[in-house]
Amino acid sequence: MFAALKTTSKIFALLADLVLSGEANEAQKSDSIGFSVGPTYGIGASYKKSLFGGKFGAQITACPPLYMGGNNFFGGGGTVFYNFGDISSWARPYVSFGAAAYRRTSDDWHQLCDGDDDYNIDEALEQQKQEAQYRPALPPGVAPEPLPERPCYSTQKEKVEYGIGIGPALGIEMRFNKLLTFNLELPCALSWTHAGFQIFPIPNFSIRANI
Repeated sequence: MFAALKTTSKIFALLADLVLSGEANEAQKSDSIGFSVGPTYGIGASYKKSLFGGKFGAQITACPPLYMGGNNFFGGGGTVFYNFGDISSWARPYVSFGAAAYRRTSDDWHQLCDGDDDYNIDEALEQQKQEAQYRPALPPGVAPEPLPERPCYSTQKEKVEYGIGIGPALGIEMRFNKLLTFNLELPCALSWTHAGFQIFPIPNFSIRANI
């Protein structure tokens, strides 16, 4: 019985190795394209190139400007890798160092009142006049409420968000046959954003097709 279990486990291990590894050395040395996201990767389409026989690598990630209903976004990043060597026929650990940046703008509506720095009396009165045209008619004999001399009004202002992240990471690369490569990293990213200085331990993730 134990001999049968041992034989079965060997068969499963062999099948897993065939499915996951493919030609590992060839995959290590191949370039790849795909999608990456993370605080030191950036977000978008990515291209990774193996260097010096697969011991080192470099990756660029880029997202072209996107325009969606008043929201605009673009970003990108660059990363370099040093591979420690295989721990199995389908996985290897590595360290990386990367930098990424993004910028996002959106249309933000907010209210301004008398006393606010950006208050504009002409714009306030013009908006008050336009709103008065759409008020329902009052019954006969009912006097309308007096309008304020310096009313509040709504205005549209561009909201800008941005971020720059840089730092090292420890990761593992997993190769599935000769076609796909997955990267998962835990970075220590120092980030400067519109909200101030932050440290992001958010993982980097990448999936690419070997070419």
